[in-house]
Amino acid sequence: SDMKRFLLACASLLAVYVLLAWTYDGCVLWLMRRSPSCAATKIERIMKGGEGETVAIFGSSRALGNYAPSILSPRAFNYGVDGMSLNEALVLVGQYMRHNPSDSTVVINLDPWGFAEPGKDRLVGDYRLAGQSRSVRDAIPGLALSWTDWTPGSRFQGSLRGVLSQYLNARWGYAKRVDNGAELLLNSRTESEWAAMKKKLEPYSFFCDSRCEELVASLYANQGRHRIVWVVAPISSVHHALHENPSDMRAFLSRQAR
Repeated sequence: SDMKRFLLACASLLAVYVLLAWTYDGCVLWLMRRSPSCAATKIERIMKGGEGETVAIFGSSRALGNYAPSILSPRAFNYGVDGMSLNEALVLVGQYMRHNPSDSTVVINLDPWGFAEPGKDRLVGDYRLAGQSRSVRDAIPGLALSWTDWTPGSRFQGSLRGVLSQYLNARWGYAKRVDNGAELLLNSRTESEWAAMKKKLEPYSFFCDSRCEELVASLYANQGRHRIVWVVAPISSVHHALHENPSDMRAFLSRQAR
């Protein structure tokens, strides 16, 4: 009798846990689906070939926060992801063009520091939705997802706060204006904030080795009907002064123009 009560209590606790876990998972997924700037929904959208947009913007936070898609076209979308290397962005561009049969314009924001150096490249995109597909896991080099990363009930643990913030900005724009995937700041930094940032900045260089050139060449080889446009978003005067080899970046752009 005592054992039966114990097992019943354990079963009841397990049922409550499963119910709460699935409810939490459903809530986070609901918020993601309604947050255009969410990285997970962006990557899922990429792997599906977009949603009929004529302009697709790729890059890091400099792409995410510097391009207003609605000004470019009513059918433009910003796929920029905070912290994403150009290496990873180009892989996603390749997947986008592969899955999208249309002739959209693909804008790639070129960071002034260029590509990630060997050993420093890492995936920062959120693949928890798209990664449910084995074909997606095979298509992204270096992507390693465990079963907890895509299993409902465990995949979104600890994500509620960030996703809720993105949803609130998309719905009411408290701190940022969400514009077809872009996150546009509604305020500017103070002089003291700029001063604190300047103290942490160090000289940097544009990097692009033969491995990166091969990545770019592969992109063109699979370009199809898409038009690729390279853009450098505005760089602050402080960053200009710290850029040690801007001529290398201009040379890279010249090669792409040719």
